[in-house]
Amino acid sequence: EGQEQDLYNQVTDYCETHFDRAAQRNRSAAGLAMSILQRRLASSTWALLKSLERREQKLAAAIHEIEAGLLDESGLAAGQQSLPTTSVRDTKTSDEEEIVEGLEEGEREDQQLEGATDATTLAELGIERTEVQRLVGLARQLYSQEQESKFERLWDALTAYPDTKVLIFTEFRDTLDFLVGRLEAKGLTGKIAQIHGGMDYRAREVQTEFFRADARILVATDAAGEGINLQFCWLLVNYDIPWNP
Repeated sequence: EGQEQDLYNQVTDYCETHFDRAAQRNRSAAGLAMSILQRRLASSTWALLKSLERREQKLAAAIHEIEAGLLDESGLAAGQQSLPTTSVRDTKTSDEEEIVEGLEEGEREDQQLEGATDATTLAELGIERTEVQRLVGLARQLYSQEQESKFERLWDALTAYPDTKVLIFTEFRDTLDFLVGRLEAKGLTGKIAQIHGGMDYRAREVQTEFFRADARILVATDAAGEGINLQFCWLLVNYDIPWNP
């Protein structure tokens, strides 16, 4: 668990440094982005890795635009001011969020904020991109080892209740994808239902019935918390409860 602790510490340091700098520079979007990144760190290595990869890509794109003369520092600042500064998850339930191209508002907002930065110059963008690239490398190396302490504890619990239907909640679609993939690799292919906000009500009903009749596990975002009867399920796991390895 030493590498997990190291990644946790280094991402936390990155988030705290840039959260403070964002506050000093009145970059509320960048501060919110750091809060979301910290939540994704607590959720799963895969969710963290995907967010860091997208963040690095957006920083690289901003650097390219400035170097190509397509964006200046005032334009960079204006673009940052147009980003969200409050989270839709604080004001709407999953069912109230609009769905566009298979993404809930919260997911789209997260992806927008992956481009939020407190950097004000080309040099600062370059420094932050290097920081993020280093964290991407750490997260990718850890993920490739397929040893995640929190998942191993989950598997211990599932093994202890072999005949029980289990509902696993996560806030993030990336973590849902991670859990489905890892559980299938453990031999549960064909036994896992899934529900997320990108599904319409009919698709959710199909997955609910699959869970009731055949599947052993339902992995779901909070979309499953609205208007779906899961009273036949007796065991609930909140996978995103903050976890410090």
